[in-house]
Amino acid sequence: MAPAGRSGDYFVRSREHGRRDQLFVNYFPRVRHFAGRHQLQLGADAQRLDYTAQFQRTTYELLSLTGQPLFQTTFQGSGDFDRPGASVATYVTDHWQPAPRLAIDAGVREDWNELVRHVAISPRIAVSYAPFADARTKLTAGYAILHDATNLALFSRPLDQQAVTVPYSSTGAPEAPLVTTLASGQNLRLPRYDKWSSGIEHEFRHRIAGRAEWLRKRGRDGFVYAPEGTAAPLTVQPVLLSYGFGGAYALTNQRRDAYDEVAFTARQTFGDQYGWMASYVRSRAASNAVLDVSVDQPLQVLNNFGRMPWDAPNRVLGWGYFPLPFKNWAVAFLADYRTGFPFAVTSDSGMVVGPVDGHRYPSSFDLNLAIERRFTFAGYRLAIRAGTNNLTGHRNPTAVNSVIGAPQYLQFFGDEGRHFVLRIRVFGRAPR
Repeated sequence: MAPAGRSGDYFVRSREHGRRDQLFVNYFPRVRHFAGRHQLQLGADAQRLDYTAQFQRTTYELLSLTGQPLFQTTFQGSGDFDRPGASVATYVTDHWQPAPRLAIDAGVREDWNELVRHVAISPRIAVSYAPFADARTKLTAGYAILHDATNLALFSRPLDQQAVTVPYSSTGAPEAPLVTTLASGQNLRLPRYDKWSSGIEHEFRHRIAGRAEWLRKRGRDGFVYAPEGTAAPLTVQPVLLSYGFGGAYALTNQRRDAYDEVAFTARQTFGDQYGWMASYVRSRAASNAVLDVSVDQPLQVLNNFGRMPWDAPNRVLGWGYFPLPFKNWAVAFLADYRTGFPFAVTSDSGMVVGPVDGHRYPSSFDLNLAIERRFTFAGYRLAIRAGTNNLTGHRNPTAVNSVIGAPQYLQFFGDEGRHFVLRIRVFGRAPR
């Protein structure tokens, strides 16, 4: 791994296998009438999971700007392991209609997981109300506590190989090796997410509908490997969750996540199958555990707080499917614009410099345009569509040189290009 890029065969070979046996049951009792109409649902879900993996890793080297070795990492241990797990959930919900234009959904769910041996209770409620008699306007609001399921691959890392990293001095002499150890956590809980949402929908004339939505999600007690002895943070803020070459890391509930979103959507339908849609989303996604901690991660992080890799504050999406003046001909388009995804910059030694994901790719834009002809052949209804993806030829790079001091530092690479697409669609048998 050099500032100019990577070379050589990838150092990890793996074979992974997952299995899930699941039994679930739902029961819908008769509709009850008490201060309105009630439709209850009761259910239970039991799962038995198993994750088996075989990892074989070779050596990788981290080179400096001058081409001299800075670190060499090898791996010890077999890398063969098996991790089973089980979970049980029970839940009850009530769809209550106290008035013709008012609906309230309330429920509670109980989860138990074998890996954490912790019972989590998840209440939730949602309200939908049409304030006017024509029911063309609808108001919605909701609150829920959600709990994440456990990830067997994450819990299996203490059973995997250990990384042994040898640093080199400025003269090129090897120094004392650093061993990275991952350990199982103690007194863990299932991750919790508090979710608030609200919205308003209105149907205008000519079958045009508009919607505005707001969403706020806060996560706590998320799973993350942290240096042993690190105190748990109370809120999402720049706390010191760091890692590098060497040291002991234990699975903890110190992960904190935050997501906020405001969305506006307008759409119209006409005819049997035609219509258009346009939407804009403004969002923010942050965490104090942005980069993953694993033996395969060659980076060093002093503070793991920042934007999530998929954070895109602005997203504009639109599509349409319109008839042409010619019978059975139509035109379709898709336009997609978003803010570029974030990335981190590093020194040649793999140390993240500045905030994690403090830089961004250029904005991405795609415009796809196609013409479609529908016809019947051999008793089947078919359509053939021909068009161009990325009609404007926008670059939309896929890689960047993020090593400070490299000759191509902050140069972007990869080009989506403009390409032709031919698609055949089958709708089924034609009516006789």
